[in-house]
Amino acid sequence: MALAGCGGGTPVTSGRHMQPLSERMLATLKAKNMNKESPILVRVFKEEAELEVWKQDDSGRFALLRTYP
Repeated sequence: MALAGCGGGTPVTSGRHMQPLSERMLATLKAKNMNKESPILVRVFKEEAELEVWKQDDSGRFALLRTYP
């Protein structure tokens, strides 16, 4: 049995996903009783051209974190 692939090295990424959260976002999370490690849910509304980010709060329920136009 053999396994082959086209790796060619490590993919180049910006690492933006690894940047720390801003103080403003951390304050918003604290005000809404949300932990930064909690799961998120993303809802996209094509006709309205909106994206919603929902995050699980300390009670285990998902609450709206932010809406992007």
